[in-house]
Amino acid sequence: MAFFTAPKSGTADAYSSQAASLSLLPQDSNNPEAQSTKAVKANFITPRDPVIETANGGRLPAVPLDEAEKLNRFKEEAEHAGSRVGESIIRQDTTQLAAAQETDD
Repeated sequence: MAFFTAPKSGTADAYSSQAASLSLLPQDSNNPEAQSTKAVKANFITPRDPVIETANGGRLPAVPLDEAEKLNRFKEEAEHAGSRVGESIIRQDTTQLAAAQETDD
């Protein structure tokens, strides 16, 4: 299986774009509800069965396997690229997800 790898300078942009494309609501607004439905990561129930987790801890409808893999790959690349923008995006998504999981407990 061939994977597309985003250029190092664009890893944060690639992750953000992929997360927005998989999100439930358009991410181009300042609507707090839209931000909470942003795709954050793909959890794999089986190797071929991804479930997309949102910033608010929700789940999105089924997505193609390759799109879920791209989301996780771009997120990992952004985390390892060391860019401040990438770290900021990942931190924001992770913080929203953690807060949502705390309210569920």
